[in-house]
Amino acid sequence: MLTETSAGPGTELLREGLRQRGFQTYSTTDVRDRGVLVASRVAVRDVLTDRLRVTLPWRVCALALDTTPAIIVLGVYVPSRDRSAAKIARKQAFIASLVQGLGALGEPARRNLLVVGDYNAVARRHDPALPGFFSWEYALHDQLEDLGLRPAHELLSAGAHPRSWIGRTGNRYLYDYVHLSPELQPRLDRCAYLHDPRTTGLSDHAAVTARLRLD
Repeated sequence: MLTETSAGPGTELLREGLRQRGFQTYSTTDVRDRGVLVASRVAVRDVLTDRLRVTLPWRVCALALDTTPAIIVLGVYVPSRDRSAAKIARKQAFIASLVQGLGALGEPARRNLLVVGDYNAVARRHDPALPGFFSWEYALHDQLEDLGLRPAHELLSAGAHPRSWIGRTGNRYLYDYVHLSPELQPRLDRCAYLHDPRTTGLSDHAAVTARLRLD
């Protein structure tokens, strides 16, 4: 799952490279904004993006995969913000609509769900604690857990708190996540944050990987 994709030639080059390597690619785009792209070598049973009804629909992509169990992968790119009222309201409305959309999917659809992406918000228990976020930004993580979704790195990690993005001041943030539904949590074998994309300049974020055991 790629974030900050666009309707431009750079994203199209990535998409074509993925296709040549045997991936199907799915995305929703808007020429005025950035979005997400999900690529899969596994056959896709259905595209569920429209069921979420978020305020910025090009910032989510939901696919039902032809796996056993049948997994739904939701790629999400939460907008960033500054201190302007317009961008604060935009981000808050998107998060609220995302949580509402996940709830509206219903329990059967959430039974085998992966939520993957750049949330542009840290959890309350981020180590070290990071002030400067609104309560509703921290609450995104609380609300995901209320729906039974847990971050993959917490299910396996006994080491240091991971980081995935470094700000201009040197502060280190965990913005990028894989959240798993309760039924998928016992199937998780591995989760890792890979910093090569960030250190080589391919991206300003680390990549996050998760490996699950399927039947």
